[in-house]
Amino acid sequence: MIHSLPSSEPLTAQKLFSKLYVSYYARLVRFASLYVGAMGDAENIVQDFFLYLWERKEILPELQQPDAYLFSAVKHRCLNFLRSQLSIAVSYTHLRAHET
Repeated sequence: MIHSLPSSEPLTAQKLFSKLYVSYYARLVRFASLYVGAMGDAENIVQDFFLYLWERKEILPELQQPDAYLFSAVKHRCLNFLRSQLSIAVSYTHLRAHET
């Protein structure tokens, strides 16, 4: 259960999602930008992650450590993004080498 988000009433999954979004969005974008460099890419990664989280919001009440989960998930998404960018760059270089 998420204990770090104070509330006077029980949180529905939707309310919990809203609290997480408001509390973590900006921090996660800054964190992601340290990995990917470009703020626009960082925002896209975090927005995609929150969309993923929204689609699975029923798991939110069960999160024991939201900080660890959110930052770890965004980190892995950043690494996947960088891996895909590297793959695109290598493919482009390979195609250019065959053109000449």
